[in-house]
Amino acid sequence: MTRVGKILVGLLALSFGCGASAGGAHAQARVSVSVPPSAKSASYVALDLSVRSLRKPATSAIAGVVRLGRAGSGNAVEVGRISLVSRSFNATSADQQQRFQFNVTRAVKQLDLAGGTAQVEVSLIDRASGAAPSGADIVIGSAQISVR
Repeated sequence: MTRVGKILVGLLALSFGCGASAGGAHAQARVSVSVPPSAKSASYVALDLSVRSLRKPATSAIAGVVRLGRAGSGNAVEVGRISLVSRSFNATSADQQQRFQFNVTRAVKQLDLAGGTAQVEVSLIDRASGAAPSGADIVIGSAQISVR
């Protein structure tokens, strides 16, 4: 392998390491959820999401872009955005976590997720520039898809 090839492989490996799972903290967090089979014919499918911890720069207004996709594939659709207006926090119990709910009916049907596993992704953005904020971290506390 050429020197350029080795550098490109190294950069590719670094870019794949930037996403975080629920146990890690980065400007992007991911967690897998089960989608009930009954979601296929449901008139309302909800994603309940909680944020366990957030570290945000003091000078930035931060938002989170929430996406839902098939686990293992790269196609995710945006299902909503969350405003993270409070200062940084680290919840020590479930009742201290910030909670959000999204209607994901259209996304579940569009991606044919019923009865399978989906991936929830939350990416932090600076509301002024739209870029990933430097020094910001987020950890997902929990995520669940339910049919109502």
